[in-house]
Amino acid sequence: SKHVLNYCTSRLRDWLGTMPTTSNSKNDKTSSSSSFSSSWWTSVGAVLIAYRITMANRMPIMDCDEVYNYWEPLHFLHHGSGMQTWEYAPPFALRTYAYLAPMVGLSHVFEFLKGFQTWLGPFLFGSITSNITTKIWTLGCLRSTLAGLTALSEIQFCQALHSCTKSQPIATWTLIIMATSTGMSHAAGAYLPSSTMLILFLQSCTCWLQQKYIPTMAYGVVATLACGWPFGALLFVPMGLHIVFHSYVS
Repeated sequence: SKHVLNYCTSRLRDWLGTMPTTSNSKNDKTSSSSSFSSSWWTSVGAVLIAYRITMANRMPIMDCDEVYNYWEPLHFLHHGSGMQTWEYAPPFALRTYAYLAPMVGLSHVFEFLKGFQTWLGPFLFGSITSNITTKIWTLGCLRSTLAGLTALSEIQFCQALHSCTKSQPIATWTLIIMATSTGMSHAAGAYLPSSTMLILFLQSCTCWLQQKYIPTMAYGVVATLACGWPFGALLFVPMGLHIVFHSYVS
């Protein structure tokens, strides 16, 4: 039992990010660490993306605004019919259709790919594959796309955190917390400005940790102007101040 405990402890330590140190060569350690880290992130990234996409159409839509302020107008732009909330009404015009434009293009693409339902349907929808219509197929593909982009942004952020801090455990635990968060699970497949802001914010943070300051601010500008959710601009203020300070000092 002692040997089993030691083995399990060793495997857990490796999984959480502590690299093996049996090699006598510093270069061998660095090479082994880099190889382990690369393969680990690739494997975990694939699992997280598959998990987010799988859960995107198995979790309920939690916000009525998502239905009536985004899915309904998107349905109107694609099919020519749908309910209109007062925010989109011409006398008020509080919301812009520009935020919906990219999804309209994607919806046409996914509608064209309806023939792949036989292969992708069980993965996206589970047991209801035989009963889904073209519209449900398109909705599911759009939600899966949003969820996949969120997962990809999470992985890239944690990789950048690992590179910045040189600590695998910090990056690993950050990923575990995000992957098991109820809020992240619901937000991943949601078609809301706040969820789009989440994706762009993670991408901006990734570039900031990598000291790529122009893309950092570019993501901030796009997130603020394209999502129609100006409150999110506050998220980018600390990074903006740091970039200004860094430019001044250097």
